[in-house]
Amino acid sequence: MVLHAARPLRALVSVALLWSSVAAPVLAAENKPEPPKPSPECMADIPPELGPLWERICTIENRNLVLGHMHGGLAALATGHMDLAERSLDTALAGIEAVYADNEAAEKARSVWHSETVKDFKGEPYERAMAYYYRGLAYLARGDWDNAQAAFQGGVLQDTFAEMERHRADLASLVWLEGWANSCRGNSSRADDLFAEARSLNPKLTVPGKNETVLVVAESGQGPRKFRAGNHGEILGIREGLVGNYALAARLGSTTVPLARAEDLFFQATTRGGRAADKILADKAATKDGTEALGAAMIVGGLGTAGYATANNNNNNNGRNNNSAAAAGLTMALIGLLVYAASQNMDASADARTWVNLPHSIHLATLPAEGFDAAALTLVDPAGRDVLPPGARPLVASPGVCTLVWIGAHNVVPSLAVEAATDGSSGNCRTSAGNLVTMPPATCRRIGGQPLGGDGAVGMKMDAATAATRFSTICLTSAGSVAELDAATCQRIGGSPR
Repeated sequence: MVLHAARPLRALVSVALLWSSVAAPVLAAENKPEPPKPSPECMADIPPELGPLWERICTIENRNLVLGHMHGGLAALATGHMDLAERSLDTALAGIEAVYADNEAAEKARSVWHSETVKDFKGEPYERAMAYYYRGLAYLARGDWDNAQAAFQGGVLQDTFAEMERHRADLASLVWLEGWANSCRGNSSRADDLFAEARSLNPKLTVPGKNETVLVVAESGQGPRKFRAGNHGEILGIREGLVGNYALAARLGSTTVPLARAEDLFFQATTRGGRAADKILADKAATKDGTEALGAAMIVGGLGTAGYATANNNNNNNGRNNNSAAAAGLTMALIGLLVYAASQNMDASADARTWVNLPHSIHLATLPAEGFDAAALTLVDPAGRDVLPPGARPLVASPGVCTLVWIGAHNVVPSLAVEAATDGSSGNCRTSAGNLVTMPPATCRRIGGQPLGGDGAVGMKMDAATAATRFSTICLTSAGSVAELDAATCQRIGGSPR
């Protein structure tokens, strides 16, 4: 009897599944609302080349407003629309500085039923620091030295929120730029202290000469990308973007001045340490796993009980008891199905929203004001090739005692040329076999080689202890060199994963 009663149940389930997989999506598509249209007020004074981007910003959800204005502010700065860039960056910074940990969106993000993406985006520490960095550059272009140094200082403050203590406040580029702003405002004592601090973080940086009042800021490559990892996407991963250029130099006539590679955003992104949200996501993932396992166990147990009772119904004089057991088993299975379905609706995924138009690296140099001609300035790679294409639009501003030349990554042609070794050798990479070859440092490490000398890359001379702070996965090869390899590949070549 119970066996026959199960048939309508299976039919009902089949109909429900058919409805959810076919009919429901069709109706949802038919009832899909029209995309919102930007208001005339929001689109007022927006230049045509930024129109499509601003249409998205003007209709974006409030939770993504900061991210939208991060993209918009940088795009406006890159196209020379300073007023718009300043307004957009100020909006982003206002959202970053707002404190509302107990609002409804934050509460949803902590709930097992909602993804972390429902909360208002503020970005990871490196993203927030870069918002202050670009606002500081805009202040430098205006000659507002006081607010420029305050903006750079604000970016350094964001970096102090990183949980890995040894990497807190290690944004050497922002510390150095804060020193530059102080130098421009005439506070040489404070500037000297900041330049010294920046050099302690990155020895490649130099102290500007007394007559060097032209600052060249060049960016290269593509910034870090976030992704979700783990069984339920609860782990936030960071993937390195295109490096673009290991080294750059400013060329003015017959004079070539190397730019110091002041910052590596991938390094900053991967040394942030844990986040407060990581524990919440881990707890949500554990709850999801536990609920899913409980539901599956109840389904298996309930169906097993019902099946056993049904199979023995004809051979047992006490058929009423078997019918009751079968009904109880089906009830348990149904409850288990509901519990399992609930587990599938739990969302433990990490927030992988990313500020995607950031650069990979920031390069800095100073030039003397005498004889400086912005129109004649170009950028070259270590091979002497011009990487500033025709039609490039660097931002050049001379609002007072200091001049700013900002060349965004969108203006720099990628080149993987690296500087030659400084010790007289005939290559910049010593392979595990002892040969000297010329190749990018990252490639050198991937083949188990040891990069040598030069200012062309971060950590050219690198031991295992140093590499542990630079790479999330490292391999100590049998030759004693360090390579960027996954653990399985490292073991296959006889190395030791670290």
